[in-house]
Amino acid sequence: MKRTRLLPLAAIFFCCIVTGCKQNPQTPSTAVHEKREVILYEKNFSGVYLDENNEPNLKIVKHSQGDMYHIEIGIYRLTNLDDGKGRADFDVLEFVATDANGNPIEGEITFRNDTAEVTFTHSTWPLLKNGSKFHYVRQREAKADKEKTYLNAVEEYLTDEIRRHYTDGDICIPFYTIIDVDDSNRDDIKVKGDFWVLNYNLVGDTLKCVSGGNYPGQMHIRQSGDCFTVIAFDEVEDGSRFISSAKRIFANKYAKWKKVYSDEKSREKVRAASVAEYVKRHNLKATMYQDYGSKAVRI
Repeated sequence: MKRTRLLPLAAIFFCCIVTGCKQNPQTPSTAVHEKREVILYEKNFSGVYLDENNEPNLKIVKHSQGDMYHIEIGIYRLTNLDDGKGRADFDVLEFVATDANGNPIEGEITFRNDTAEVTFTHSTWPLLKNGSKFHYVRQREAKADKEKTYLNAVEEYLTDEIRRHYTDGDICIPFYTIIDVDDSNRDDIKVKGDFWVLNYNLVGDTLKCVSGGNYPGQMHIRQSGDCFTVIAFDEVEDGSRFISSAKRIFANKYAKWKKVYSDEKSREKVRAASVAEYVKRHNLKATMYQDYGSKAVRI
């Protein structure tokens, strides 16, 4: 099993998410890498929320990309959903996660002042019926309105550093799935994830993928005040050391990462959401994105 970075003609990844992105030889880039603009949104639901037993069982972290959030939902003495991803729409955050049986589970979180109500709308897990509701209250010491988080550092690193390994396109749109975060040491916040960098050229109304690849691994991030900086990146190695290095880096989260890495359908949803948010935020005229040799996907 080998991790491919450059995307050759009809490239085959482990899960084929970006099959067909055309390979381009690595060339020095003279383009100025785009710096992501800081956009303040009217509402930010990030924070730690306490359940009815005063346990911190709802954690929400805002991505720097528009209205997307990483969500962890704990249900007292029942289950923990730690891979949730959601999109905000006014006072509602719709999310999808993975249940204890490994199946998708969907729901929505509605907010009113400092309270959050989690409602499961699509569940196949027998212990969590459709319509099940759980209530949480925001933990006040959580800095919920802080826009900059470790996710800003992750995206800046992917855009500014990893992008350099590829022939530049007009636009770089990274996306990722966070596997685990250890923020016990602010000088070394460890973020394990399945990270992707894709470059596009805007041709007419279509974003055409020209290069990019997959970088699973662990980023080390230092926090200084409100500033987050990637200070090191432990990458999963290529070739014969792919599996052994992945097991070493992800450790007890290896199985979780492997499942994410193998799930083409879910990963494509994350990619599509990232593209849509980028297009909306930058007011691009793009209506589709396309991998080399594949049909265009409507945004």
